[in-house]
Amino acid sequence: MKLLISLILISFITAGSVLAQGEQLSVVGEPEVLIQEEGEFFMAPRWSPDGTMIAFTHSRYHGLYVYHIADGSIEQISDEESAGFGFSWSEDSRSILARVSSYEGVRRLTAIKIFDIAGKEEEIVLDYRTGVSGIPQWTESEEAVVLYSRGQTHLLQRSGNDLEPQDRMEMQTEPLHIRPGIMPARDIESIDPFPGEQYLNAVSSPDKQRIVFEVMGGDMYVVNTDGTGLTNLGRGDRPQWSPDGDYIVYMITEDDGHNYTASDIYTIRTDGTGQVRLTDSPANLFMNPSWSPDDSRIVFNDMNDGNIYILEVLR
Repeated sequence: MKLLISLILISFITAGSVLAQGEQLSVVGEPEVLIQEEGEFFMAPRWSPDGTMIAFTHSRYHGLYVYHIADGSIEQISDEESAGFGFSWSEDSRSILARVSSYEGVRRLTAIKIFDIAGKEEEIVLDYRTGVSGIPQWTESEEAVVLYSRGQTHLLQRSGNDLEPQDRMEMQTEPLHIRPGIMPARDIESIDPFPGEQYLNAVSSPDKQRIVFEVMGGDMYVVNTDGTGLTNLGRGDRPQWSPDGDYIVYMITEDDGHNYTASDIYTIRTDGTGQVRLTDSPANLFMNPSWSPDDSRIVFNDMNDGNIYILEVLR
């Protein structure tokens, strides 16, 4: 199978969902602080699939934390560099998959770990080494991890086996990493909506039928996994799906070439209509939204005060 690709897909499901016509999303009240600690700076919150926890990280993606919604307690899962960049929950909400870093002088070493939340244990899927890039993704069974790094797709066995290249891919741009679907890791299909462009922040839909992604320096798009149905959603960053797959929540930022000057949270239907601005506060830089599994709330962080906020939404 030829694999000169820029967008990795490991599922073969097609077609999308149908949106309710005329349905309008609205907010209830104002954003409220959910997580804060004096002198701390928190960011990048992500709901657990069962809705009982929110994982987040510290400034510069240092460390991993979990907020337990039932009692409001905060638990530190990792104190490692880069642990909060691109992490992902397991479907049963028991574990978090992350890429972590350490340094030996100027040498950066990278490892892939799975953090068991309840057992407070960690499993090293790939031990510390140089030359590892890309964001790890769970396989469908979550018995292994897929990693695209330096032009190769690797299957990382959870027993601690070394990298096992599945196919060599000659790439000029970073691939769009998608959570594996129903097929084995070796059966990788791909699409490349904009040849020669670089893709960012790709996320598969809850039903694994579609992908939302950004084109570097361009807009956000939704596309079916067979390459059809490419839809321009307009300008935006860090897109995330609503639980039913009908909406995308994202942020729109402004900058002066050095620093962010404004950022707010928006939603839009996956057909590119019905954009709603959820926040409008010049004093805040609201970023990194994540939709609750029950569809009723959205969390995000403020890059000004370092707190994590929650906003109720109504459909």
